[in-house]
Amino acid sequence: MPFEFIDNNARIDSIARKRIRKLAATGKNAGKTVVRPSKIKAFKEQARHPTILTRLEERTSENPQKTVSEDPVLTVERQIGDVLCFLSSSTKLSPTSQVLAKRGPRHSPELNSIFQTDTSLGSTWVKLIFENEAFISSHTANRDDSREAIHHLCHTFRMVNEQLSENGVVSVSTIATVMMLAQYERHQSQHYEGLVHMNGLQRLINLRGGILEIKKDLPILTQKIFRIDLDYALYMGTTTMFRVEHLMSSDLFLTAVGANSSNFEGSDRPEYKELFGYLAPDLYELLIDTTTLSGRINYASTTKLTKLNPYAFNATIIFLGYRVLEISSLSMSCQLSQIENAVHLGIAMFVTTFMNKLDRRMPDMPFLAESLRSLVKCSFDNDKSVLLWILLLGEVSVLTYDDRDWLLPMVAQVAQELDLVTWGDVLTVLSKLPWIYALYNKPAQALWYDISFIYMQPDNYPTSIPTGK
Repeated sequence: MPFEFIDNNARIDSIARKRIRKLAATGKNAGKTVVRPSKIKAFKEQARHPTILTRLEERTSENPQKTVSEDPVLTVERQIGDVLCFLSSSTKLSPTSQVLAKRGPRHSPELNSIFQTDTSLGSTWVKLIFENEAFISSHTANRDDSREAIHHLCHTFRMVNEQLSENGVVSVSTIATVMMLAQYERHQSQHYEGLVHMNGLQRLINLRGGILEIKKDLPILTQKIFRIDLDYALYMGTTTMFRVEHLMSSDLFLTAVGANSSNFEGSDRPEYKELFGYLAPDLYELLIDTTTLSGRINYASTTKLTKLNPYAFNATIIFLGYRVLEISSLSMSCQLSQIENAVHLGIAMFVTTFMNKLDRRMPDMPFLAESLRSLVKCSFDNDKSVLLWILLLGEVSVLTYDDRDWLLPMVAQVAQELDLVTWGDVLTVLSKLPWIYALYNKPAQALWYDISFIYMQPDNYPTSIPTGK
């Protein structure tokens, strides 16, 4: 066969090109065994780890009105919460810690049906992860109760101290890291140890120019700061570090408050004529807004048409909590009148039922529970429906099983005075006050069944209301 050059500009059919490539690879692959990847295994891996590339025609198939060019265009979906978020950190995270760090806001499982599922603000935290390695360590320590959590916690302390000593300007990511440290102590039920971080957080915010300056840079971070401030204040019975005016200045909170004003679809603005002359104006308006919000939640749980934005909902709950403590801290609520104290504690317990822990359970609030016990020690001469409401709400939220020794006969006596015989009668009274059916009915109804079993005969009803512990 004579030797000749190949003109690549000339037209070469596919058969000739294949023979040329096979001949060229003969010498390179001599004595080697070519192992080609298994396509079956590749398909299995693709199912476990879906590619980030999707065709535009697949994304627009649900909307036929949009026209697509003949050549499909590849688009990259935004990866929020993927493993890409952790590539900037030199700290190696275990797969368990990565899953823990990627979890979003928590709420009780009974409320899964009321929230929108297509909302996410994960890119905010991804930004902080890329800016500050200490943030991802503190974030992971918050969600992993193990030896690895202690490692991340120590790593966070070291990096925060380095950042505060090296840089003259306090960064937003450093503030977020200290906030997560305070959150870690709260999750460990070490609130008094967390006060050190809370005081440091307040000083850093002041050095940055105040909470309103933080809001300009990262609005969602202010919601997290307000939330942990409210958590500590409710647990310890103190006032909050910030004021209601700070919340009102945020567009996120204004959206939530405006949406929950008085025009809820499926719910009417309640009125309490029997309480109007006995409650202070601010507390009366707070009771109406709280009842309206509960009606909105109940409506969202029974229909698929109207769902709540979880971030706006969280902002609304925080706003209600701040308004409760603006009227009076829990440690000073005894200075209110008896009926005002009862409504005040009831709304505070209502707020705590939405401030879940990492395991999605309601938080322990010993100060709030003791305030309720102190209130019911004295004879309650006001609206008995309010007393029934706070007793059952206390059973749902802050009281323990040991409180049933005095709680059961007290609820039975109040029910007798209100002429309530069945659970439906009780629910009719509770529905006029802030009450979430999906969240409160099951534990409250279980308590009522115990009462019915013990006091099913009229002669068994207690003759006087017992006092709490």
